[in-house]
Amino acid sequence: MNKYLILLLVLIQLLSSCNNNPIEEVSSPQLSKDDNTIYFQYFDGLKGSIYKMVLTDSLFEQISPITNEFTFYHPKLTKDEKKVIFVGRKIGTNLSTIYISKIDGSSIKSLFTDKYVYDAFLYNNQNEIIYSKPDTFANYSPIVSKSAHGYDIFSFNLERKKINKLTNFHSYSIDGISDYKGDSLLYNDEDYDGICAIERNNPSMPRIIIKNDNSDNMHHLYGYPVYVERYNIIIFEDAYALCIMTSKKQIIRIYLSKSMIDSFCVFNTLPRVLFTVKGESCFYSINFDGTDLRKIGVNLSKQILNK
Repeated sequence: MNKYLILLLVLIQLLSSCNNNPIEEVSSPQLSKDDNTIYFQYFDGLKGSIYKMVLTDSLFEQISPITNEFTFYHPKLTKDEKKVIFVGRKIGTNLSTIYISKIDGSSIKSLFTDKYVYDAFLYNNQNEIIYSKPDTFANYSPIVSKSAHGYDIFSFNLERKKINKLTNFHSYSIDGISDYKGDSLLYNDEDYDGICAIERNNPSMPRIIIKNDNSDNMHHLYGYPVYVERYNIIIFEDAYALCIMTSKKQIIRIYLSKSMIDSFCVFNTLPRVLFTVKGESCFYSINFDGTDLRKIGVNLSKQILNK
């Protein structure tokens, strides 16, 4: 099942049983080029919003529109750091709208609307939004609830305002798409049981980069890969762990959490990872070698109440 759908179902279940104590959570961090500002998703127990936080003074600023009709998530900075892309889902529906705005939240524009879209990014800083989505929402067993299936990768051309289907994989699940070497895409595909790459101009031939059982004959849940060009490494999640694949294809676990890893990004000026864990309203950071774990607190709800 898609990671974001699992998270959504878990949140709904928790909210229904803990209405008097809503869960706050931060996720999907993105760092500015100087690593002084974090752009992130804040979930207040009912809906998500996009914020940015300056680390030096812990000042917050909301970027997404203030509305009770939508929940917003997964901000992605463009590489030139002039704009931010994020997803807004109309509450009570499966319709998602992809938005783009200046990094201060001004000049917000809706780009397109599609069903079951949970993440999107600007490919190679060009004129193309890349995302994945399913074509089926059903249950194949009477003992499980309905879920999304039949995933493929799509693009939206900003100039032509046109959606294109890039693949015909019809995979059980495709998540974590990001830029890779040259003109390629990196992602995790459940049908291939691991992390794959495809060339943007020839997306019909996926290559398996990291197999879920290729390191120690144990089955892993590798996913959400990010290629760091300046170090020639791939950083990815393994359920409760953060891992790195080195240039020599050695897999190293740099952090093991008591709760599932939710999301992460890489520092631009340091060999460090900034990450979140499920159900927590704080950030953590750690060096590539697994040393110097730090915690960054987020007291966003207190600031909102004091306004």
